[in-house]
Amino acid sequence: MTTDQIAYINAWLLKAEHDMISAERLLEIEPMILDNACFHCQQAS
Repeated sequence: MTTDQIAYINAWLLKAEHDMISAERLLEIEPMILDNACFHCQQAS
């Protein structure tokens, strides 16, 4: 695997992590924004 490929994969993993953080935050607030939280979970998978 090349350095560029590793960087590309790491960028997608970071994006997935950010999607999960966003989903968690949307579930912590009142009222929960469940539809958007579900969207971010789906994007992360």
